[in-house]
Amino acid sequence: MTATQFKNLLEVLGGEDIVSENSGENWQFFTVMFPTPAGEMKAGYLYLASDCPYREANRLNLATWRRIQFPYTIVTTTKSHLSKDLDKTASEFGGSRATTSRKLLVDNVLKNVRTLGKVAEDFPYFVEPQVRYNDSSLSKEKTVPALSSIVDFLVKEKSENDSFSAEILVAPAGQGKTTLCRAIGNKIRSDREDFIPVLIESKQWQQLRDLALPNI
Repeated sequence: MTATQFKNLLEVLGGEDIVSENSGENWQFFTVMFPTPAGEMKAGYLYLASDCPYREANRLNLATWRRIQFPYTIVTTTKSHLSKDLDKTASEFGGSRATTSRKLLVDNVLKNVRTLGKVAEDFPYFVEPQVRYNDSSLSKEKTVPALSSIVDFLVKEKSENDSFSAEILVAPAGQGKTTLCRAIGNKIRSDREDFIPVLIESKQWQQLRDLALPNI
């Protein structure tokens, strides 16, 4: 995730008046306003590049960040070495806490999505099929549940740096494409809390002109 993508994330979280106050080679400091029932709350985020070294937390930078907004939250990427010990990262870079961009999204969006019920309706007559394939590591045929296999394929090793992740399902009308997509969405939601499945069926997307994430 780049600093631009992080700014987009702040928009998804409902932030307004997002300003890049200052930046360095490996960091960018944002201030953002969040509407609250009592008015507005100003927050500061120090976004660190995935390869940001600890030496960036020098006296000059620490003083700069504190002058802009204090307290502030440290945000890094999941793949960064700084995410391995978030308490140390928060201490070194002078933040009130440290988190990853993915965890920030999950904590602030997914927990609300979970309260809305299921991604799609249950299918009382849906029976999950089995998939058989030749496992080269075991030199024998292996049988696995189809939905688990598909979900593993779709989300395996996906990182914040992936620009796109797309698969296309093709079949004649009435063969169960929508039913399968609903089942996959429910499976991802129940098994993978770090991913947010969004199901848009034809009757919905036909009315949309812009499929950007904030609009979805």
